[in-house]
Amino acid sequence: MPKSFYIKLLANSRFVILPLEKSYYATGQIALLEAMAMGKAVMVSRAAGTVDYIEDWKTGIFFNSEDMNDLRKKMEYLYENPEEILRIGKNARQVIEEKFNEKT
Repeated sequence: MPKSFYIKLLANSRFVILPLEKSYYATGQIALLEAMAMGKAVMVSRAAGTVDYIEDWKTGIFFNSEDMNDLRKKMEYLYENPEEILRIGKNARQVIEEKFNEKT
């Protein structure tokens, strides 16, 4: 998939879900940081590497990757509360600008 297509999909999304398998190695950070930089609320499974970037319900939302009911409830909550999508996305963008950028 061309990077431009990926960026367009990301830009047009309401929020992003990033399911990661539990691993001893950090994975998914680039996708996570790209979504946060675009001001997207990100729902991500708690995994090595993601806990360094997300403050739960402030800059993103953790979900239990082994409990699809947990994911469903959190997705439904966001759909029913679009102001939360905006708030979390704004916080995510802000933390990227202040803390997780090339200059810091």
